[in-house]
Amino acid sequence: MNDIAMMSAETLIAEYRRHALSPIESMKAVLERVEQFDPLVNCMCGVDADAALEAARESEQRWMRDEPCGLLDGVPVSVKDLIDV
Repeated sequence: MNDIAMMSAETLIAEYRRHALSPIESMKAVLERVEQFDPLVNCMCGVDADAALEAARESEQRWMRDEPCGLLDGVPVSVKDLIDV
């Protein structure tokens, strides 16, 4: 699969573990997809790209040390806007 933004969490984690892909690359792919499609579907009410990329950088550092903080460390997610965050 070439489209990183469409990879499953399982595939992303396997790629991070092999150091073949980084959380930064996957986050950038997701942010590009949001930029491409959100004007058409208007599904995102707020995107904090800077914070997302910073979190991806921190995750990448953990993966480089082979010390992820959990089973889904570095997998991009979105949160439904009806949830207080």
